[in-house]
Amino acid sequence: MNNFPLHHVGYVVEDIARYANNFPCCEYVRTIYDPLQDADLAIYSLPNALIEFIQPKSESSFTYRFRKNFGSGLHQICYEASSLQDINKAIEKNKMIKIRGPMKAVLFDRDVVFAMTREKALIEFIF
Repeated sequence: MNNFPLHHVGYVVEDIARYANNFPCCEYVRTIYDPLQDADLAIYSLPNALIEFIQPKSESSFTYRFRKNFGSGLHQICYEASSLQDINKAIEKNKMIKIRGPMKAVLFDRDVVFAMTREKALIEFIF
């Protein structure tokens, strides 16, 4: 993504603890429950980025259908942005579709926007 550094990658998982054990180079930071997403969220750190694990709790969770259809796995890539204006410009320039946001990301106490690429990859921007 043009001039947007990587912030984290997000994995949708059935069980955070079990899945995180497969990432031996990660250091646990914290886990919270996000009522907006109806999911448990955990953050782990790497030397140059973060990994977010998302465990949907019910069918009302944003990520429930993804886990049901595809199992556990990579869900989104998140880039750091300086402003909503920069995000909107990147979405337009790259011909993406904004699908959700801005909304509060409680795990990071910041706002995020989600967009979909033409190849149907999910991109998250945090600002």
